[in-house]
Amino acid sequence: MKRISKIALLVFVREARQEARLKPIFSGDDSRNEQLFTFLNKRIINEAKASSFEYFVISTKDQVGQDFADRFKNAFKSIFELGYDAVISVGNDVPQVNRKTIASVHDAFAEHDVVIGKTTSNGAYTLGLTKYAFSKCDFDAVDWSSKNVVRSIEDRAEVQGSTYRQLDEIYYEINSHDDLTVFIECVAHCQFTFHGVLFLIGLYYNKHQQIDHQKRIQSFFHSTSFEIRGSPCLFLT
Repeated sequence: MKRISKIALLVFVREARQEARLKPIFSGDDSRNEQLFTFLNKRIINEAKASSFEYFVISTKDQVGQDFADRFKNAFKSIFELGYDAVISVGNDVPQVNRKTIASVHDAFAEHDVVIGKTTSNGAYTLGLTKYAFSKCDFDAVDWSSKNVVRSIEDRAEVQGSTYRQLDEIYYEINSHDDLTVFIECVAHCQFTFHGVLFLIGLYYNKHQQIDHQKRIQSFFHSTSFEIRGSPCLFLT
């Protein structure tokens, strides 16, 4: 069993306004896009706060580097330099990620140096690295901008001699309006607060469509019990 005693969380996100420009979920509606990513940023930060680990939010203004690989690597590096044995990174675009996800990565560190959670589009919703794995990792060799991120990280782990674990859960990420539609249809079965569910439904259906919006909300409440469990739409094994 590995001796991992000091673990930190890295909340690696873009500022909401920048994310809204790069991912126009609601076409032609900058305000709603910014509201969405403000909500998603706050949500993942609150999950970090609720965990048992120290956390660091590194958003756009604090990120250092010319491209994503550099910025991500430097974020990890800045935390490891504070004396941590391992770092768990999370972002804002996979709303199913929560403190239980973080705990799963922590548990996997007992036997593994590299822990990853995979999305349905082969991205990563969490990446955990021990200090040993980070010291060997070539971030520039990972295909961050492709749909081969998970396989690329797994291959790098094998090459560098790090033990590797992929979490069982596979989640959807929100990169488009269609992605958000899938999530909205299943949001009642996620570990979201009641107010969070209301906010997302209201934002999704738009306050300008008031009549249709009211009917949809009534239908939504009549069809769900808000039971906390994994939904087939969001939780794949």
